[in-house]
Amino acid sequence: MGVGDIALTTAMRSNLVSLQQTTELMGRTQQRLSTGNRVNTALDNPANYFIARANNQRADLLNGLKDNIGQAIQTIKQTDNTVKSITTLIENLRAQIATARTARTQVGSAALMRGIASGMANIYKQIDNLRLDSTYNGISLMSSGVAMKINFNENATTFLKFSGFAGTLSGLGLITSGNGLGTANGVISGRTAGQIATVIYTGGFDVAYVNSAGGISSQSVNFSSATMTGTAGDIRFERMESSLNIALAKLQKESTTLAANLSILTTRQVYITDTVNTLTEGATKLTVADTNEEGANMLLLQTRQSLGVTSLSLASQSAQSILRLFG
Repeated sequence: MGVGDIALTTAMRSNLVSLQQTTELMGRTQQRLSTGNRVNTALDNPANYFIARANNQRADLLNGLKDNIGQAIQTIKQTDNTVKSITTLIENLRAQIATARTARTQVGSAALMRGIASGMANIYKQIDNLRLDSTYNGISLMSSGVAMKINFNENATTFLKFSGFAGTLSGLGLITSGNGLGTANGVISGRTAGQIATVIYTGGFDVAYVNSAGGISSQSVNFSSATMTGTAGDIRFERMESSLNIALAKLQKESTTLAANLSILTTRQVYITDTVNTLTEGATKLTVADTNEEGANMLLLQTRQSLGVTSLSLASQSAQSILRLFG
């Protein structure tokens, strides 16, 4: 015992040590009740602490991947909506051709043909406008130059890759240069890129489109009595209908691919959510405190503390009795 230390009786020191231990246990119990965890630091339980931390870190990484998957799902949905809208417009074009086929022999068909030509030109233009508006967060899957890779785990060892497709008018086969249906040279002078020029000439019309590169694509049909009667006229209509059917087939194929990718991403999103929940639950089971148990511990420790103070008081009375001998 050093100089200046106070000598306590054996009984008093025993009670003091017991009180100190009780106070330490009360502090630990209070922390568990306030945080809800029985393992708050590595000192509490090293194995449980580090396993729980690893689980929580992986859960955070997977949650970040889930956000990316969600955005990819929205991109596919936007493209699918565009495909459906373009399909509707192509069906409208088919109806226009059917009307033209019927109306070519009617009296006063020239005015009707002008209306049909104008309507078809607008539809072609809107099809391309839909492609331009199909972006989500600056990404459009209606472009063959787009490629996406969506990771499914934190190590990027499992993933889904998919690419965009050519959704332009020429890419869908709706308008091609030199398709044998006839073109009208020099009839769209003054048109700017992206504009539609509907050219009416004797007995027929051209639906011409100025593409973004300044090139000219056209879909033409002749309604002159000399060429549109009988088999020759039907062949021209059939060629136009064939291009529409090809476009519809391409869109159907791409729609099927989009649906498959959407199914994979949606399934993976649910799976990652379940995995995150499993990891979080596992971490919680390793660290969580039983509040009922800790509450009971606190009551017991408070009682023990009161008894310890009383016991320490009784032990000090023996020292006071010695003092009274000198009184």
